[in-house]
Amino acid sequence: MNESDRIVLDIITLLYPEWIEKQKNRYKGMEAYDQYKRIILDVFGYDIERVSSEQERNADTSYLERKIEIMKSIRKLQESEKKKNRKKK
Repeated sequence: MNESDRIVLDIITLLYPEWIEKQKNRYKGMEAYDQYKRIILDVFGYDIERVSSEQERNADTSYLERKIEIMKSIRKLQESEKKKNRKKK
């Protein structure tokens, strides 16, 4: 859930507390987290556990990949310098 969705949920909670209570009563017997998760699914169509697991799988690794490429390039440069120094001797 993004920031704007959280804001909308906060607004719904402030403007429609009776509706939120009805939703909680509708899902009686569930723990608070499960109630919240169910309300989010009903209002926004988000399964927050599915979305969070997808976000974990799609973690941005581009920074690490760039760093690895830079390290490889540095290593190649060092080896190239060593070869040049050997040829000079």
